[in-house]
Amino acid sequence: MKPDAHIETETKVYTSEDGHAVIEQPAGSVRLSAEDILAVIRELQACYDYCAAWRQSAQE
Repeated sequence: MKPDAHIETETKVYTSEDGHAVIEQPAGSVRLSAEDILAVIRELQACYDYCAAWRQSAQE
């Protein structure tokens, strides 16, 4: 890639007419239902909890 090449990094998040969340990036987009969003949130919480526990044990 050339150093002067323009790289678009804008991310758009919106709700489609049929009620799905859409995460749109220059390389493509992802459509998520409410259940999918909750699943992602649960996974992120589990990862956060795991990392927090690991950091806590490393500090002790």
